[in-house]
Amino acid sequence: MEMDNYDDCSEAAALAKKTGPSGGIYALPGVGKAATGARQFYDEMAPLATDSTRVRAAKEVFRWGSAAVGMAAVAIITL
Repeated sequence: MEMDNYDDCSEAAALAKKTGPSGGIYALPGVGKAATGARQFYDEMAPLATDSTRVRAAKEVFRWGSAAVGMAAVAIITL
């Protein structure tokens, strides 16, 4: 008998997508909406078990690369 362990994850992901993140930075006026959009985008770009190795690698490079560019931009603006 094969067990399907993806049911709990998919239900939790659907609930999180439906409700969205809350509290903390997401509750700040002006910043919260942008932070929520960025969080949802990065969650959607997460590598899936059904993705091929090349797609997983491309998604990871894109996610980490764009995060690094964003941090660099914030550092430049701050300085």
